Amino acid sequence: MELILQDNYSGFEEEQLLVIKNQKGLEEFFGKVNRTRKPGIPIPQIDFEKDMLIVWCGGKNVSIPTELQFKTNPDEILVKRKRLRPENSAIINPFQMFKTPRSFQSVKFQ
Repeated sequence: MELILQDNYSGFEEEQLLVIKNQKGLEEFFGKVNRTRKPGIPIPQIDFEKDMLIVWCGGKNVSIPTELQFKTNPDEILVKRKRLRPENSAIINPFQMFKTPRSFQSVKFQ
């Protein structure tokens, strides 16, 4: 699991976990993320033949740092969210993008 990108604005109002397995899905995600940015965040180059992306969008959030923990077994990835102590009171809408091998059959959010 490799963190490849994170930012404090995702454009998603509600918390969600996305699994992106193709270029079209990646471009749709960045269409939403870059909707209000000029210039936008560059879209990373991913080889979707061997890798996929897991994207956690925190939704509207009052600057509560979140750490994601991953547990893997041969078929699936379990993602667990751990809230850390708030640092300030800024309203953020964070996302984190992770690259992982495409070999996993499912991704579950606990």
